[in-house]
Amino acid sequence: MPIPLFQHDHPRVVDAVLASGKAYKQAGDLIGVNAFADQMAQKYLAEGPKFVNVGAEVSILARNTETLAAK
Repeated sequence: MPIPLFQHDHPRVVDAVLASGKAYKQAGDLIGVNAFADQMAQKYLAEGPKFVNVGAEVSILARNTETLAAK
């Protein structure tokens, strides 16, 4: 069953990100991940990536657009 779009904190997505990070680390490579919430960023940071990006311009744009549309 596919994972619905924009469910970045879905357990299957998180597991895949963490598994990829472990594989890269074992290979001696650096990895960076993108997290869309502080809680996810903290979880990923605990696994040791060299970089965690929190948020994205598209999510900022979407939130502001939703706010405007609600007015």
